This record gives sequence, structure tokens and C-alpha cells, in this order.
Amino acid sequence: MVNVQLEGGRELPFIVDTGASGTLFDKSLAPLLHRRPGTITLRLWGGREEAELYDAPKLFLGGVPLRTGRVVATHDFRQFTAMAGRPVLGCLGMDCLRNYCIQLDFSADKLRFLDDTQPEPEQWGKTFPLSALGWRDSRPCLRGNLLGAQDAFSQIDTGDHGDGWLRPGSFQ
Repeated sequence: MVNVQLEGGRELPFIVDTGASGTLFDKSLAPLLHRRPGTITLRLWGGREEAELYDAPKLFLGGVPLRTGRVVATHDFRQFTAMAGRPVLGCLGMDCLRNYCIQLDFSADKLRFLDDTQPEPEQWGKTFPLSALGWRDSRPCLRGNLLGAQDAFSQIDTGDHGDGWLRPGSFQ
């Protein structure tokens, strides 16, 4: 989770969700957003949901402006709040994350937005080049998988609270 700030300085606890193609705000924040005509169908585990579209507000992380897409949508984050045990008011999706080099440091319990123009990126740790899952699906994946199969893809979804899943043939 990260605390993003709106232009006026209000902090919002967001999850970082590489499985989400776009940035989402909790429905309770809709009055702070500028409505845009139209809706979008969110594909969620277990179903689909129609969501209202809004112009993307300016977002900041630690005072630094974040690059996002032109629009955001709303979603009910009560389930995420219950799972996290603390408020979740939105998520940064791939419309934002694709613009950054991100380091997941599990031993320090940190997520870092790195500046890839700084010297010595080899000291950041093991890199995993990501690509889009498909031409109509911007979710990131690794070519190959953790079992060593090079003809497969491993989707990276930081918003999924499970440990992952495999196709039945992989268990053999």
C-alpha cells in the first residue's frame, strides 16, 4: 500500500495493483472527482462490474506528481479494506505503473519507485522484464514461469491476495 495525495494534499491509502489496467477510486470519493460521460466494464475475479468514468485527478506520491491515464473509474473497496484490516480508498493500476521502474523489497517490506536514469541500477537486485499479457490486456507478465517453462507466461498481480495458481498440467 502507498499513500497517494490529491492536489489539495489529502492523503489516500491505495493498493498498488498490477492486475488492474487502470487507476480506481473508492466510490465514496466520487464527489471529489469530475464526472465524464460513460462507463467502463471492470473485469474482476468472479465477474464483471459497470463503473462510472471520471477525469483523472492530479495524484502525487511523496510530493512527486504521478503519471496516470486520462480517466479513472470508481469501485467499492470495502472488501479490500476488510482484507487489509485498514482503509483502502483506491488502487494505482497499470495506467500509472507502466511509467515507472518499481522495486519490491520483501525483506524490508517496501515498494520503491526507482529513477532509472540514476547510476548503478545493477545494485537494485534481480530484474524481471515484463510485457503485456496480450494486445488487449495490459496486465504485466513474465515470459516463462517459475517452473522453468519458457513457452508459458506468469502474470504478476500485486492486487491478488492469493499465492497464485497453476494450470492442472503444471502439477504433473
